[in-house]
Amino acid sequence: MRIANPHLLWLLLAAPAVVLAYAIAFARRRRLLNRLGEQALIARMAASVSVPRKVLAAAMVVLALAFLALALARPQAGGRARLEKQRGLDIVVALDFSKSMLAKDIYPSRLERAKREPPGNSRACARSHLMRKIQNQASPYFVDWEEVSVLNQNRALLPDPFRPCADSPGRRAE
Repeated sequence: MRIANPHLLWLLLAAPAVVLAYAIAFARRRRLLNRLGEQALIARMAASVSVPRKVLAAAMVVLALAFLALALARPQAGGRARLEKQRGLDIVVALDFSKSMLAKDIYPSRLERAKREPPGNSRACARSHLMRKIQNQASPYFVDWEEVSVLNQNRALLPDPFRPCADSPGRRAE
């Protein structure tokens, strides 16, 4: 086991300091209650206060502080680090929100149209055209991430929607 940030282990010293602070606070409270007046009357007034519950709460705070300090030190166990090739891509969708996008030359506005329709050179555009076509046929259909099945017979492949393409979705025979 190794610790990624060993210089932060000194934060564990905060836990005993907090225990000491709680002990002083509890002793001070007990001393002040003893000076307040008659013991039987004070015991009846403080009957609704649960001292064990206060001690439990203090213990939980101390444990949480200790675990936080330990987590900040980042203990690490296990195998070796290795680089893995990962499939996927980072996607950024940028929309122009300037006032020119509010022009009414395209119905309802350029901004609303950009929000509704994917770019024409993406597979998402081909997918959306295919889905509109299927929805207009009013046939029962099933959509999966990779394919659309109409009437459980005809299947259309829906490749990765985020890769550029010029072709439409492929078809697969049953």
